Amino acid sequence: MTVAASILAIGTELTSGQILNRNASWIAQKLEVLGIKTVLHETVADDHAHILLALDRCAATTSLVFVTGGLGPTTDDFTRDVITKWMGDELVFDDPSWQKIVTRLKARGIRVAPSNKQQCYFPSQARILENAEGTANAFAFERSRPVETSQMLWVENPPSRSKEKESIPITAVPTRVWVLPGPPREGQSVWTAHIQSELKNLFPELKPPRLLRWNCLGKSESELGEIVEAALKGSGFSTGYRAHVPYIEVKVWIPAAQNPGEQKSGSELVFIQNLEKAIEPWMVSRGDEDLMQIFLDELRLISTKEFLIQDNGTFGILSERLGPGLRDRKYRSLAKALRLENSFKLALNLTPEATRTALFTLTPSEHHLETGEPVEWKTTAHFSGERYETILQSPFSNPKGFEDRLYRHLAELTLKTWIDWLQDHQDHPDRDDQGERKHFNSGSNSGKTTQ
Repeated sequence: MTVAASILAIGTELTSGQILNRNASWIAQKLEVLGIKTVLHETVADDHAHILLALDRCAATTSLVFVTGGLGPTTDDFTRDVITKWMGDELVFDDPSWQKIVTRLKARGIRVAPSNKQQCYFPSQARILENAEGTANAFAFERSRPVETSQMLWVENPPSRSKEKESIPITAVPTRVWVLPGPPREGQSVWTAHIQSELKNLFPELKPPRLLRWNCLGKSESELGEIVEAALKGSGFSTGYRAHVPYIEVKVWIPAAQNPGEQKSGSELVFIQNLEKAIEPWMVSRGDEDLMQIFLDELRLISTKEFLIQDNGTFGILSERLGPGLRDRKYRSLAKALRLENSFKLALNLTPEATRTALFTLTPSEHHLETGEPVEWKTTAHFSGERYETILQSPFSNPKGFEDRLYRHLAELTLKTWIDWLQDHQDHPDRDDQGERKHFNSGSNSGKTTQ
């Protein structure tokens, strides 16, 4: 069974390019987890005629439609009006929604404007879905339309009756529509509180395929595609690829068992093992793993209480990567103990013995300095009485025109190298009594290290 959905985003701020449509991406991901396939994304301006046409297209394409935006209190927020017209319904005032708005705004010391009442009108046939994060409640409804004459289905009369065939207009499967507020946090709150459970109850038989993902560095999308397809030949898996600088994401969908008693084939594991072995030289992370977060987590495990990172290789991209993590409350104590500097000169005379500081550096190699060609860099680390050093190579023989991609690649490869060193040191909690790693750590080889 396949269930398809459309996502319609409404807002001139979207069609003009003023903001990005984050809602569509988020909803599509949530639908995929439930086994529902998103086949259509529509974005239209705040225009009555365009919204009506878009609703028709979505309803003609899929049985599920998710609409976002246009539920606010201003004059350009008329999604509810257009949808009510499309339904052939009328708007009715919902007093509980009004009381909620009054209570919410007064509690925050905000004046309650008469225009807020606009947010309390809903189609009479709709179900109101409370929005715990804002003033605009969402709503949902079903809409059925008879099939047009050109699509009329012919059926044969039962045997006991005449064998003549007659045309019977068949009512279309109801189109289920959910209308959500535009601010992402509010729409996500409504989804979590209401829509997710509704969809699970509507389609309990859906069995979504299992999605596995790997992020790879240093290999082109076309080359990785050939490697992956060869490793999975005969598996029956679906594959996909996504380039997001500097990574190539490899995606594999494994079909779910369709029958309750059906067992997974042992060959599935063999195929995945073959794939990981094939892409291991370039594989950096799995799924949603983020090297920035892994690196900061590893720093917190070592005994050193002061940290210095010197970056003279990525033109600030490494600091850019670490910045969001250091602003996270989880790493607040680490942020206070860590310095990020984008000039290697300050670190030339520092030693971990003299400063009792964990030191991580990235600088152009001697070859780089002599030739001026950005093709290799030296990175070092000093912590817990240990020293590491290696050379990182550019994936491009001629990086001209690829500078941004090159330095983003270098930042990620540097993080991966430092993570490997942090996980390899003798005091790491992931080691056993013999000093061996307890768990397999996948990832690209960052080069020879000396200790």
